[in-house]
Amino acid sequence: MAMGCCSACHRHVMATESACPFCQGAVKNCWSAGTIMKHTIVGVSLIAGSAVLSACPAYGVPQPPMTTPIPGGMASAIPTTHPSIPPSAQP
Repeated sequence: MAMGCCSACHRHVMATESACPFCQGAVKNCWSAGTIMKHTIVGVSLIAGSAVLSACPAYGVPQPPMTTPIPGGMASAIPTTHPSIPPSAQP
């Protein structure tokens, strides 16, 4: 089902029509090179915009904690003594 455009009223009509059923204007092909380029630019812009917005967290959602690499691995991050317990009472 191919569609064309009326050159007078710019309505979409069947490409098989010889004249526009609304205003009797000439039917032409809607998909010119400029129209295809315009739709391509709009499509790419929407995709790029959604990619940027999806990288941002939603408003009001708590952020995950920031992690930084620990020199020496996780073993060096685990304390062997507790600072609030006196050394004599620690195992």
